[in-house]
Amino acid sequence: MEVLASRQLKTAHRIGRSRGALGRGCWRWRGIARSTTCVRAADAHRGTLWKQARDFLREAAQDRYHLLFAVALTTGIQPSEYLALKWPDVNFSKGTVSIARTLESIKGGGWRFADTKRARSRRLVKLQASVVKLLADYRDVQARERDAGNGDVAAADLIYVNSRGNPLNERNLVQRNFQVILERGKLPRIRLYDLRHKAATLALGAGVPAKVVSEQLGHANVAFTLGTYSHVLPHMQEAAAAQVEALLFESSPKKRASRKKSRATIGLV
Repeated sequence: MEVLASRQLKTAHRIGRSRGALGRGCWRWRGIARSTTCVRAADAHRGTLWKQARDFLREAAQDRYHLLFAVALTTGIQPSEYLALKWPDVNFSKGTVSIARTLESIKGGGWRFADTKRARSRRLVKLQASVVKLLADYRDVQARERDAGNGDVAAADLIYVNSRGNPLNERNLVQRNFQVILERGKLPRIRLYDLRHKAATLALGAGVPAKVVSEQLGHANVAFTLGTYSHVLPHMQEAAAAQVEALLFESSPKKRASRKKSRATIGLV
């Protein structure tokens, strides 16, 4: 018991330090905080969360790298992972993308490919049909641009490159594109990485099984995913209870049709 109490105390202190560091300027989009330690579980305005996601995608559609932001928000892939994606990683017929490496900036300039954070991070991620179409269109546009430019030979297969055909610099992407999109859409300032948290929150809130979300994010296990996004669980339990109740007790076809229509309006953006 003393050992357990000691561990709990250490955990509490560690969480307290994290919250203290994040407390200053802790912002959030509705339903998602800058860090999951800042999440306000009482936030019931999930409709606003979806609206902000749609607003973001609408504004991002005007940006040169709109595909990148669509992939980030609909898959939860980390920035270092999607910046390292190559065209051979995409299976257009199956609608999947393989996460096999990351992209790192080298101090003093330059870049390099690196291994994923852990073995489990090497994974297949299912893409939405609309994103697959965007990828196909973007591939054709990029092929024409590359025919007219040079670029780094090592970056020849990269999906996301700058105007010179070289890998994207994450800091430049944030300052020149991402933050501009947020300001134009009058959305709160968030980190690029937070699109990953938002994607997970949207998926869990839409009823996607936690195990599926965990695999898509490349988490070590589903317990970590459930612990990280525990603020979504009450909503998931409410939705599950309502669906079971509808199947067991609602005999009226009109009620069933109404509930089915309501569930159909909840989907990934």
